[in-house]
Amino acid sequence: MASLLLSLPVSVLIARTVNAGALVPRVTLPTGWTSKGCYSDFVNPRTLGQLSQANPTMTVEQCINFCATAGYSYAGVEYADECYCDSLIRSPGAPVASTDCNMPCAGDSTETCGAGNRINIYWNGASDPADSSQLTVGYDIFQSLGCYTDPGPRTLPTQLNIGPVTLETCGLACLAQGFSYFGTEYSQECWCGHSIGGSGAPAPAGDCSMLCNGDHTEWCGGPNRLNLYQFVGQQLNATDPCRFEQGKPFDAYIRPKNVPNTDGTNFHQLVSYTNGPQTYYIISACVDGCNVNGQNFYVRNRQLYVNGTDLNGNPFYAESLPLVMGETPMMVSSAPGNPPLYNGYCFSVQSEVQGFGFGLSWTWLEVQNSKEFWYTCPNNTADGRPDIVYAAYKNHPHYTFSECTPIYVQADYSGSF
Repeated sequence: MASLLLSLPVSVLIARTVNAGALVPRVTLPTGWTSKGCYSDFVNPRTLGQLSQANPTMTVEQCINFCATAGYSYAGVEYADECYCDSLIRSPGAPVASTDCNMPCAGDSTETCGAGNRINIYWNGASDPADSSQLTVGYDIFQSLGCYTDPGPRTLPTQLNIGPVTLETCGLACLAQGFSYFGTEYSQECWCGHSIGGSGAPAPAGDCSMLCNGDHTEWCGGPNRLNLYQFVGQQLNATDPCRFEQGKPFDAYIRPKNVPNTDGTNFHQLVSYTNGPQTYYIISACVDGCNVNGQNFYVRNRQLYVNGTDLNGNPFYAESLPLVMGETPMMVSSAPGNPPLYNGYCFSVQSEVQGFGFGLSWTWLEVQNSKEFWYTCPNNTADGRPDIVYAAYKNHPHYTFSECTPIYVQADYSGSF
């Protein structure tokens, strides 16, 4: 506040402090948002410190919209034209007298926008981020090891670029690459390793105070600090185990998550392209007139295969390449080069009892023992083609995340387990 205060003209300072204490807020809050009152604020650390902006037309509504759009649950206005966002109220910020917040908003003089080192805070009711001793993603269980230093050499040596980071996406990405440790750092970094290396050591929990850029309800380390996790195993339900079969074909369908207890619709279409001696296939969704006759999927030794006739009438046989977070599953035809394959696929069976006592069951295609991370996303670089995407994320160059639909991949399996 001090640097801002010293740089303002005297006339502006007077205009902002005339009739201090006489303001009565007249704010129509968005649905779900409530006032938390007037709080103290400090430059380091900020009471709300994850995101900020200053605007000469600032209002309470404008600030709330700015923070809500960015995914934060707290919004605060300060010093007439400043807006701050976070997912929790941070110490040493604390409630103060409501009269301490007495400056009119720069964009609406009938509203109050804090004061010097004072912030009016608003909240949407969401829970604050919580520390968890254990993270479960699908069937995979990760044990939290707490906050660790990462001064260099790196505590975990391998960094993965997975787009916006969450604990779940980082954990699955590291596990898919065969690592047993993962850590999130500086809000946006995902690190993997086979053991704790370098000079990494436990650090105070408060050192890991940055929220994940992909989920503002989770902690993702800090500067030179990791939230560290270790993979400790899988918790398979005895009535719903991961199952796979040798050599029996299945047809693939999509089932939107928000349409329970219904069969899905046929989806698979293989879009092919060549790169040198190899032919690659992208798994996309069917559109009107899509012909999927003659294409058979298989899971053998946890690898996904497909063979049959492509859309041009040419026979093919292709094997699954390693999955990449936020991308479409890819297959590659037999060709020189021996590309690495991926063996993280499996099936599970879910039974549901319907009305009149009838029972139905569905077979799901899973990745790393979870069916939860499939989406269909219109590909904006291919005329909106509805591609199948694994673990879609925001700000991808080929699709808009808000247009993606979470789905299950349903296998119409010929044969029995």
